[in-house]
Formats: sequence, C-alpha cells, structure tokens
Amino acid sequence: MLKEKELKEFHVERCKILSPAAKDYLNQMRVRVIFEPRAAETKKTGAPPGSVKGYVDAVTGEEYMDKPECMTHLFGNKLVYKDHARIAFRGAIDHLQSQIVFAQVSLRSGYPDKLIDDLEDVLTFARNLLRAEVLDEPIGDLQLLGLSIAELRDQSHNPEKYFGVKAMTMPHYSMGEGFAHLNLLRSMTRQAEVAAVQALMEDHADPCHEIVIALNRMSSGFHILCCRLLSGYYGGIVK
Repeated sequence: MLKEKELKEFHVERCKILSPAAKDYLNQMRVRVIFEPRAAETKKTGAPPGSVKGYVDAVTGEEYMDKPECMTHLFGNKLVYKDHARIAFRGAIDHLQSQIVFAQVSLRSGYPDKLIDDLEDVLTFARNLLRAEVLDEPIGDLQLLGLSIAELRDQSHNPEKYFGVKAMTMPHYSMGEGFAHLNLLRSMTRQAEVAAVQALMEDHADPCHEIVIALNRMSSGFHILCCRLLSGYYGGIVK
C-alpha cells in the first residue's frame, strides 16, 4: 500500500491483531493506526462502521451520540477516559506551563527582564510540544534559548566550563528564590518526560520519539538557566 500511494492512516478491524513489528514499521513511516469498531459495537447508534456522526471510544470502538462527561477527546471525535496515558501526558505539560507562568509572575519584580524573557522562550517551546502531540504534527527544528540540541547538551553536561559552576551542585535555599523556581521547573520537566514515554513509546518500539527527546533537552535548558543564574549571567537581584 505504501508503495502505491502516500498513506497517513492504516485502519485495523478490532478482531484483527497488529504485531509489534507492524506497529514499529507504521510508526517509523508516520502512519497513524486506527482501530475500527466491530459490527456489534455499532448498536448504540445503529450506524455502520465508519459512518459515526457522534463519538467513538478510541480504545473499545463503542459509539455514542452524546459525549460522556467522564471522557475527553483524544483526536477528533475519538474519546478516552481521563486517565489515558496521552491525557496524563497533556496534563503534565499543562501543569508545567502553569508553573512557568507562576515563576514569571513571582520573579518579574525582583529579577532582570532577561530571565523572564528566557522563561517565555521555554514556555513557547512547551506550548509547541503540546500542539505537536495533540495535532500529531512534527515539532520541527529543536531550538531553545538560542541553542541547538547539541549545544544544550554540551552546556548542560559541562557547567563548569561554560558557567564556572561545579557539576552536580546540589540545590540549597541559600541560592535564592529564582534558583528554587528554576530547579522546580527542571524537575517537573523530568516528570513530563516520564509521562511522554508512557504515552508515546508503546512497547518502547520507538526509542527516539522526538517529543521525548525535546523534553530531555528542555530539562537541560532549565539546568542551564540555573547555572546562568548562579554564575551572575542575569546580574544581581533588582532592588
């Protein structure tokens, strides 16, 4: 099929089994797998498979004319319960974005604008990741804080070389409010990365999912912000 035409979706009947190798291949080719409902699962609407005008349980194929309150949208009219791994991941990114905004509000009167602007850059990066996941789009060029993936990794792994800050410096209250906010954001990004692995790397078939990589580099970005702050890159606290 792929040789004959460009394929964006591959439909699988619910009574059929898709092997891990097939899932891996389709994932590499960026083809979305859609499980079709069995004939018995169309009784709620009386509609034949593929002609649903309401909502469909993305896991079971069950159809609904009205959206159940306990479910939420996965893609389009596909619904899942709110503990679904993808929804948990989106919640983790949403929480991270909220915490970035909270940090900006808390620090804007006491820290230079450059730090607030850098946090805005990371916030935009997080929003683009969420958009890419929801719309199933590629995230494009990975640039953060004006640094490439390689530069983010290098600076994060060599803080003494770039910032004069010893590697593995443990957080301490004496480092100040700004550092405490940035370090919290770094650890929350790690939590979001775990949620991404659980949601996007089914059977670990794709060890290099681009959103997981992006979150890994995002945590590096927060580490760099921490090191910049300790090095005096942002100057002193605004009086």
